[in-house]
Amino acid sequence: MNDLKKPLPTPVAEAIKQDFILLSADADLKAANEDFIKKHSQNVEHLQRAFDVRYHLDDSTKPQNESDLQKLLDLPLSCGQAVSGLKLLGRWNSDASVIDTYRKTAAKKWPYATIFQE
Repeated sequence: MNDLKKPLPTPVAEAIKQDFILLSADADLKAANEDFIKKHSQNVEHLQRAFDVRYHLDDSTKPQNESDLQKLLDLPLSCGQAVSGLKLLGRWNSDASVIDTYRKTAAKKWPYATIFQE
């Protein structure tokens, strides 16, 4: 923001400062992502995105991400958010047993959602 030829209007600059975290070039992305996870521990959509980022930063975290994603089903969430979690498991190429466990847990919350039925 400091490199702009013309300064941003004050409300715009304040919104950017509030809503966007700018990381330095030498920032530890894994640590920043873990901080984000802690900060947004009750926000399903933020957590799903953060788990996906964690996976892309280090794919060896897949088991932890799968476990954490499963735990989100215990939080208040919408059926659509649960479907998003199922799609993440597919993108991560999770084992069929992991997907099946997730699907069965979600089916208990949304028994009429055909996407979670076997």
